[in-house]
Amino acid sequence: SVVVVTYDEADRIESCLDAVFEACRGFDPFEVVVVDSRSTDETVALAAQYPVGIYRLPSAPGPTPGAGRYVGTQYTAGDRVLFVDGDAVLERSWLAAAVDRLAADADVAGVDGYLNDAGPATEQSVASLRGVVLYDRSALASVGGFDPHLQSLEDVELGFRLRDAGYRLVRLPEVAATHPFVGG
Repeated sequence: SVVVVTYDEADRIESCLDAVFEACRGFDPFEVVVVDSRSTDETVALAAQYPVGIYRLPSAPGPTPGAGRYVGTQYTAGDRVLFVDGDAVLERSWLAAAVDRLAADADVAGVDGYLNDAGPATEQSVASLRGVVLYDRSALASVGGFDPHLQSLEDVELGFRLRDAGYRLVRLPEVAATHPFVGG
């Protein structure tokens, strides 16, 4: 299952969804949902041109990325859940590597990679995952998934809960996606 979380991504949503469908071609069946945080541009209309489910968050008390991830998890069914921000362009080779890595080790709850530039030559165990992330659904469910009420750092908070439950989080050395706004 792929969950694409959006807010005013009209300039990027088509590139994002094109990359998602290209990367998922080898995984049949797969599903894609877009969870929109009340975009004021054409994000939803553009996404509706793809074979995706579209869910819009209510405007109050204020949509958050955590809420988008939470809702996306509720409306998908796959054993693995890939989260992609609507302004990211997924790398096909990373997805295949992430699926293999997640399947190889039952104590690994999630896998991410680097944005824009590759990292060290070997994978790393990390405290939290960010950006484009593939999670094991049962691991997510065991800790209650994303907290929809957090205003930020929902990925860090989820990482704490997963590690407290005995899971590991892994960052692959490959680029998971290109992203226009990567800070240091």
